Amino acid sequence: CKKFLTLTWCALQSEICEVVKSESPKRPGAKAKLEDLFAIQCRAVLPHNRQPFRQCGFHVTRKWRVDFLFIADRLAVEIQGGTFIPFGRGAHNRGPQMAKDYEKQAHLAIQGFLLIQLDTKQVRSGVGMQWVRQALEAQHERRREETETQQETKERRAGERGDDRPA
Repeated sequence: CKKFLTLTWCALQSEICEVVKSESPKRPGAKAKLEDLFAIQCRAVLPHNRQPFRQCGFHVTRKWRVDFLFIADRLAVEIQGGTFIPFGRGAHNRGPQMAKDYEKQAHLAIQGFLLIQLDTKQVRSGVGMQWVRQALEAQHERRREETETQQETKERRAGERGDDRPA
């Protein structure tokens, strides 16, 4: 089993190196390569049952998508590939597109999702993956606390009614 894990890790490391080598900010599809790199980091670091959905829609009536969505943990991740492009030349640093992005972010928040936005350097360095892991742990802890609080409330109400059966 240990040998298998070592081989798997080596294969993932090799895949990461290939994605980093082939990515160029001047090439078309550089953002897609960056998303591929983040997906590889997710596979390497997160358990199988905690993997995100890619290019996932989150709104009932709008066709908005987020790059990565951890549905159970209510966490969305957006990769902003063109953050270092001079102002006005990148798609997401122009007024109309920024307004659309703000609207999308607001609706994510309204639906209870935490949004983490990552740029090229944060994904390549692995810092972004560290933030996502911390956010996932925090979201998991919040869910656990909410469940405990709900259970305590049910037990208290059952005690007030004088039953021993759960509410």
